[in-house]
Amino acid sequence: MPSKEGAISASLGKPITEAELANKPRYWMGDPPDRCDLNPSHKIEDTFVDGATDRGPWANMCPKCHRAHGRGIGQGQGQRYEKREVEGRTRWLKTAG
Repeated sequence: MPSKEGAISASLGKPITEAELANKPRYWMGDPPDRCDLNPSHKIEDTFVDGATDRGPWANMCPKCHRAHGRGIGQGQGQRYEKREVEGRTRWLKTAG
């Protein structure tokens, strides 16, 4: 049986390779979410998904809610962002989608 982290990672789409990240880093432009839009009791720690939901509208979701209610990762479905330190400041790097 896969680990919980492995199951979450698998549900979040194919990661962008290190070469792709080096060529075109894309960052979240606004204020990052601190709570999941679908379940505000879930705090956004190191990863979130900006994506379409099975409820209709898009949302900023924690990995757990994305696994339960997200429509996928990719064009027209969603993007995964991960917290990174870049030049001394915290940024949210797009790592899939």
